[in-house]
This record gives sequence, C-alpha cells and structure tokens, in this order.
Amino acid sequence: MRIKQAIVIICCLIALLLGSYPLIAQTSNDAKAFFMSGIRNYIQKNYDQAISDFNKALEMKPKLADRYLADAYSARGDCYREKKNFLKALSDGNKSLELNPKQIQVYLMRGFIYQDTKKYDQAITEFNKALAIEPTNSNIYFCRGEAYNHKGDYKKAISDYKKSLKLNPNHPLVKRALQYLQKN
Repeated sequence: MRIKQAIVIICCLIALLLGSYPLIAQTSNDAKAFFMSGIRNYIQKNYDQAISDFNKALEMKPKLADRYLADAYSARGDCYREKKNFLKALSDGNKSLELNPKQIQVYLMRGFIYQDTKKYDQAITEFNKALAIEPTNSNIYFCRGEAYNHKGDYKKAISDYKKSLKLNPNHPLVKRALQYLQKN
C-alpha cells in the first residue's frame, strides 16, 4: 500500500512540475525549461508550440546540457514527423544521432518516416540499427515486422512477429497481425 501511495505522490509532483514549465519557460532564459515545455506540448499534441519551445532551447545550446541537446533535436524531429515534414524530421534525427548515436527513438522515427513514404528497405535498416542497440525490445521487432509485411516479405514479417511475441506474449497488436498473416 505504501508503494502505491508513493507512486501517486511522485506522479502528482511530476504533473505539477510539468504543468509549471510553460510559465517558467515564458519568464526565463532557462534552456531546460523550454525543453521541458516542449516535451509537455508534444505530449499534448501541440506540435507547433513544442517546435517553438525546442527552437528556443536549442538557441541556448551552451546553456542546454549535452544530454538534453540530443533529446531536443530528437523530440523536435518527432514533432516534424507528426506534421509530415519528413525532411526536417530526418535532419533533426541526424543531428541527434551525431550527439548520441544510441538513441533508439531516433532510429524508430526514421524507420517510421521511411515506412510512411513506402521506402521499406530503408525502414528495415533503421529498425535493424535500433535492434543492434536493444535486441530484446519486442516493439522494435513488431515495427520491423510491419515493414516486412508492407514490403510483401511475409515470412520475415511472421518471424519478427513471433520474436516480438516471445519477448512480450501479451502484445495485442502483434497477436492480431500474426493471426491475420497466418490466415492469409
């Protein structure tokens, strides 16, 4: 019971802190505040405001810690992806990977972009890079399986779906995709 109470308290504190970042960001020159406000706006799907916040954080590069710099490029790139501005998204992803080449989310973002633009071989390459970093991530196998599926390589898609289910037996999307492919 105490663990649940502690978790609730921590979640409330985080919510309060995230809720105050837009006010802090508007009245400060704190790059981290703009970064956190960008994250909050991204979560709320306010992509234009998130991009604006990330731009302000990135303009303050010397004040933005290196770990946030790569994340700011990555997050802004994901905002651009959501807005279907794939060239800017890929550019930000590349900048992020220059700073931190082990950012799985960037490889996934790039994979999704290539998949959305029907460049399945490039998508598979990006998912392979993510798997090289985190080979036990069931979601990455699912994503690569989806790329194989769209490409028409159903044997490899089924193989990846099975790997994903082995790592996460309760993944509902994988179960559905696997059942569909095995029926057809």
